[in-house]
Amino acid sequence: MTHRSFITWLILTLAALLPAPSEASNTVLFEFLDVGQGDAILVTTPEGKTILVDAGPSGKIVEKLKQRRLSAIDLMVISHHHFDHYGGMGEVIQNFQVRNILVTNSSHSTQRFTSLLRLIQQKNI
Repeated sequence: MTHRSFITWLILTLAALLPAPSEASNTVLFEFLDVGQGDAILVTTPEGKTILVDAGPSGKIVEKLKQRRLSAIDLMVISHHHFDHYGGMGEVIQNFQVRNILVTNSSHSTQRFTSLLRLIQQKNI
């Protein structure tokens, strides 16, 4: 499966798994955030739950999330182990309460990715 088809599959799967919308709001918001050379998608459910898929390579993601007045991320997803997708995740973990993380299985690993996994473990996420 290619990276783009995985992201499409992930978004459709997440949308299908979301609870039925309440009468007050039935909008699921998908925001494709400009984080430079990389990917970051923020999904907000009708109940206000947040899902962050990837975070780009740098601190631009923290600024984008703070602009949205977020204090927590309910689910953070690392689509694959390339820095332009997970590079900003450490900064997100340091600046927001991250409740759950989903990491895909990949044979590609680096010292930076291992450091991120250690941070996730230290924060008990």
